[in-house]
Amino acid sequence: MSDPTNKDEQPGQAKQDEEQDMIHVEAQERLGAGLKTMYHNVLQEPLPEDMLALLDKLDDSDSSSGSGSPSNE
Repeated sequence: MSDPTNKDEQPGQAKQDEEQDMIHVEAQERLGAGLKTMYHNVLQEPLPEDMLALLDKLDDSDSSSGSGSPSNE
């Protein structure tokens, strides 16, 4: 049975903890790079026609009710 206060076991545990932290950092970096690539690719895609039509409708409704809407100043 191992003694948690044994100083001989602590450096090994510290090294293992450090290795786990490095693995987590590397995984986060890979995920971040993947997400960045994915979002970049999405930004390059054109908007579908139905989405453009919906945005036009929203713009039209905003401009027709513009005098009664509150200002964001």
